[in-house]
Amino acid sequence: HGEPEGWLYIAHRKDGQWISGLEGDREFADHVARSPLVGKAERRTMTAYAQRKATPQQATPSVGTTAANTNGLLLPWMPDYYMTLTGGAHSHTGSTGYWSSLDFAGGNASGRVRSSREGTATSMCGAGGGWTRVIHPGGFSTDYYHMWNTTYYNGTSIARSALLGTIGTDTCAGGAATGAHVHWSLRTYDAN
Repeated sequence: HGEPEGWLYIAHRKDGQWISGLEGDREFADHVARSPLVGKAERRTMTAYAQRKATPQQATPSVGTTAANTNGLLLPWMPDYYMTLTGGAHSHTGSTGYWSSLDFAGGNASGRVRSSREGTATSMCGAGGGWTRVIHPGGFSTDYYHMWNTTYYNGTSIARSALLGTIGTDTCAGGAATGAHVHWSLRTYDAN
């Protein structure tokens, strides 16, 4: 059940050369903060994500900490619904790394996968692909993989519980899925 690795990037041209920033590095955060192509809401969310800061609508972290804030984070379905845990804690890649992922299916949510919180959504496999990343204010992002009937997002601001797609077996970026489910991963801004 290996899963893909995916990273957002942004680049700008300076003195005839492209200078790129990869999600999790300083260049990415700097480019997002200055790019005229990044909207206000996206800039605010991405900057808070990069700096692991709470935004005004969040509870303030403890003094002296830069830890990410998970207040209000939901599992990938609407409140008052549920799915069944079909794969316990495991790494995002399915083999090595931190145990940051869970697999869900069934329940009374009709297979509809929803965003765990408001944020900036990006379809990691393009239109029709089954992988979406939502970057949330305050230092965390969530990934949703193996979906079908997905909504296409391209750095789009979305609300909490926004419809992302339906559980499925899509492997647009590799890995495997033996039955319809959503592979849900919790991530922090940096590569670790």
